[in-house]
Amino acid sequence: MEAIRRAATAYYENLPVANKRYDRYIFSSMDKNGDGQINLKEYLEYLSKDNKTALAHPSLFRALDKNNNGSLDFEEEIRRVAGAYYEHLPAKDKKLLRKTFKAIDKNRDGQISLHEYLKYFKKKKATGFTHQSIFSALDKDDKGSLDFEEAIVLFYIMESGRAQFCKSCDTFLTDVYFSCSQCFFKGDGVSTYEICCDCYGGKKFKHHGGAIFCDNYTLLSRSRRLALQASKEEQSSVVEEIDMIAKAADSMKETLQAYIEVHN
Repeated sequence: MEAIRRAATAYYENLPVANKRYDRYIFSSMDKNGDGQINLKEYLEYLSKDNKTALAHPSLFRALDKNNNGSLDFEEEIRRVAGAYYEHLPAKDKKLLRKTFKAIDKNRDGQISLHEYLKYFKKKKATGFTHQSIFSALDKDDKGSLDFEEAIVLFYIMESGRAQFCKSCDTFLTDVYFSCSQCFFKGDGVSTYEICCDCYGGKKFKHHGGAIFCDNYTLLSRSRRLALQASKEEQSSVVEEIDMIAKAADSMKETLQAYIEVHN
């Protein structure tokens, strides 16, 4: 939840003055007793009255309540996602990941050092993974090496294409980030433009005029809405394309497995 707070702050800092005033007005409308705080009763009454029933849930209020500890930061969340991803893998794929781990761990000490990590990905010409900030983010206990549990997150990032870097400060985006929606939806092969919350909130970036930035979760939601609005033929075409990508991924797995077996 802390990652979303940072994204929300960066979003607010980039709002025009008129929009900031409107947000203050909405807050005042919810704060019925004028004590400068929105309690659960005020929260539920306002959203129920405004027909925003999806937001009128006590669990969402508790998540927004910053002083109520128990929320996870993004890095911990992605570790949980990667762990769940690994648990649902077929046995043969789990075996492949173990082989990949051993292929990177050249000295067989059960740890992947930074040297081994960089050497492996440079040899594979996977330059997107040779950025030291990825290794630092994966190294949960800051001991300078990755055990298998930490490497599972690496394998998940490799499979999901989650290796994104801020176009302004060039850091690995382990957090919620912002994308230019025009570049994202252009769909003509032009690369997308992502920046971290710090660069967006601090306005430390240069991009084309009139750029509209959205956080990655919002873009995913909008992508789904656009897909649902598309014709049946267009939806079918998208499904076929996804199927082709999945088959290509399976083919890459088989190639990787063959490579590891030859070089082990």
